[in-house]
Parts: sequence; structure tokens; C-alpha cells
Amino acid sequence: MAIELISIGQTANDGTGDDLREAFIKVNRNFEDLDLRDNEKTTVSNTGSGEGIFDDILKFDIRLKSIAAGKDISVTSTEDGEIVISNTQKPFTEISITTEDGQYAVQPGQQLNIYGLEGIDTYVQDNSVYIKNSANTKVQADNDPVLGGSLDANGLNISNASVITANSFIGSLTGNVTGTINGVNPATIAPYFDNYYDFGEMSRTVNGILDWLIEDANVDFGTFLLPDLRTIELGSIA
Repeated sequence: MAIELISIGQTANDGTGDDLREAFIKVNRNFEDLDLRDNEKTTVSNTGSGEGIFDDILKFDIRLKSIAAGKDISVTSTEDGEIVISNTQKPFTEISITTEDGQYAVQPGQQLNIYGLEGIDTYVQDNSVYIKNSANTKVQADNDPVLGGSLDANGLNISNASVITANSFIGSLTGNVTGTINGVNPATIAPYFDNYYDFGEMSRTVNGILDWLIEDANVDFGTFLLPDLRTIELGSIA
């Protein structure tokens, strides 16, 4: 309530002021009002669901929290006692996304979806977008694998192969070979080696220079594919 003033009249004892009883009634009321204003009985409440600005009361000082500026936020006050909170961050306009097939602009308020094609998974974790290859990239899983370049076996063997077709081959082979090796088809000479022949030791009595030449000199019979047609009598095999 407002403080009650005691009327003291115009001059002393002129009978226009408050009598003693009325004066002390006003004194008591003023003291009661001051007592009600004690800091232990003064309360402050934060209304609404937001963060409150009341801090505490120190005697007759009601202390409020300060409003500080955060990231991209400015706080100013006006002469009219207003507090103005502004966003200093540059407003979002659009995001340009560039791919191998072109560009796409995401407008404000528009949703951007990221999907994976066959064998590609996408997921979000800790505010980050991840793209994962979940396909089986083993050659075993590909029914028709094709190399984009030379295959380097790193000095290791290629085993358990069924059919190997090549324009040229460098190295050693183990197993059956179909085709030509240095222009020769091994199948054409295979019949000569189907059986193992042991002729034993060849010996002949030399009776002249011609016999010695036949016995000692090397004779070139050509190749299996291009034999040299010669008739040579070496005698009997003993």
C-alpha cells in the first residue's frame, strides 16, 4: 500500500492536524507495510515454459539473470527498455549438389532424399550421411566377370582352372593344353609319345669310312610336322 502521511496542521496546536491516536494508527500501518516488504517475504516467479530470468533476492535487491548472445545470435537493448534478440546467421537460400550426371539445387523447405541403388546402402549416424557398398564384390559372385585391365597374380598360382583361352601365354603350364604352343599343336605329336619305347643300346661294327660316318655323324630328320624324307640304313638293332 502507499505510505500514509500524518497530518500535522498548519501551525502548532491549531487543531487541524491528526490527533495522537490517529497519528499512531498511521505509524503502525506504515510499519506493517514495511514489514510485509521484507526480502524474506518478497517472491518473484518465472511464468511460462521457457528459461526463467530470475536469479535471487539479496535484501531488497531482486537480481535477474543476464541475457547473453550465443552463436549467430545478437542481443541489444533499446532506449524504450526493450531487449532485441536477432539471428545474425545468413539465411538459408539453397544448396547446390553436384553429381557425375549433373547438378541439383535444394530449395528452402525442400526435403533432400538420398537412396542407394543395388548393393549400396545409405544411413545417418551422428548427424552424418554414410554411403556403404553392401554388394558381394568377389569374383565368385559374378557369373560373367570381365577385367578392365591386366590381372596381376602377384607371383601366386592360378589353380583348379577348367578352360583357359589366351592369345598368348608366358610361363609354365601343368595339365592338359588345347591349342598351339609356339605355333605347334601338341595334339599332333601326342601319338608318338603315347607309349614308352626302350630300344636298348645300338651297336654296329665299323668296316670302313662310310660305316664310321653313318655311325658317328648326326643326321637331321627335320621336324614332326615337316619331316625330312631320307632313307638311311642303320643295320639291325641288337
